[in-house]
Amino acid sequence: MSNAIWCRPILARESNLVSEATTINNEVWGAGLESLESDFQSRAEHGFLTGAFGPEGLLGTISGLELTRAGLLKPEGDLSHLATWEGATGQGTFATAIPGGDTLCCVAVTSKAASKPVARPPRPLPKMKDGQLADWAGLLLQGKDRADELPAALMDLADKIMPAYLQSNLDPVLRFHARDKGPLPGAHVLVPLRNGRPSDVGSLGYNVLMQYPELTPEARAGLLAPSDYAPKAIGEALVLGAARVAASLTNVRFVVPYSRPAAYRRYLGQLLAREAGADIPARRPEEETFLSLALPLDRSYLTL
Repeated sequence: MSNAIWCRPILARESNLVSEATTINNEVWGAGLESLESDFQSRAEHGFLTGAFGPEGLLGTISGLELTRAGLLKPEGDLSHLATWEGATGQGTFATAIPGGDTLCCVAVTSKAASKPVARPPRPLPKMKDGQLADWAGLLLQGKDRADELPAALMDLADKIMPAYLQSNLDPVLRFHARDKGPLPGAHVLVPLRNGRPSDVGSLGYNVLMQYPELTPEARAGLLAPSDYAPKAIGEALVLGAARVAASLTNVRFVVPYSRPAAYRRYLGQLLAREAGADIPARRPEEETFLSLALPLDRSYLTL
C-alpha cells in the first residue's frame, strides 16, 4: 500500500535519522519544550527511539525507557526524581533508565506536521463580570505563563478540578491513549502529576501517568504475532510500535505513557469564564458537562 506506515527502532549510529527526529520534535512541540539532537542520540543509546516511516521517509517518533512501575507511582527516596518529566527522563537524555525495569515508560509521541504551526493572536476574551474568576480566566485563556508563575490559589483550584477533567473524556491526548489500537487495548489513567513539567503551558504543568493493559503471555503473543492490522494514523502506529518493543523485552510487564492533559488550560479557562458570567457555548455533550461543573462550594480560593 502506498500509504502504509511501518515502525522500526532508530539506532544511535543513524545520525541523519536522529537529526531529522529532533527537527520534527522541535517543530511540533515548540518553545519551552524543545530537545537537543544530543538528547535524541542519548535516547537511542540508553532507551528505545522508535520511528514511524512511510514512502516519504520518517514521519514521527516515540521514545521509551525502562523504569519501574512502583517507582513511577510512588516516587520517593532514590526514585523521587520520577515525579517530574525532567527527572524521570534525565532531562530528555534517558540517562535515568533502569535496565531490566518492569515498565517501558513512553514519552514524546511526535507526528510530523503537515505544515509548520502558524502563530495566531489570542481570541478576544468573552464579556465577564469583574472579579477574581474573570482575572484568572484571562490569565488562562490569553496568557502564556508557566504553571509555576501562576497564582498558587489558581493552581490549587486546578488541582481540585483535575479529577473531573480526567473523567470528562475531553482531552485529545488522553483520549488518544484511551483508544484501542488494533491488538493493543486502550490505556487508563493511573495518576495526575502536578508540576510534572511546569514549562508545558497548555497542560498547566501537569503530567498524567497512564497504563496500557499488562503484558500477560497472551497479550505479549498477540502483539508479536503477524497481523494484517494497518494503523492509519502516525501516532497510533508509534504507540503500537512501542508496545511491540515492550512485548519483545521479557522483563517488561507494563507500558506507561508519561502523558499530558494537553487542553487542560483552555478548558479550565472556559470553565472559570463561564462561572464569571461569560457565554461559552459547548460543542458537544461532554463539554457541556464539564463547563457546567460546580466549583468547590467553600470558594476559599477567592479569599485573597
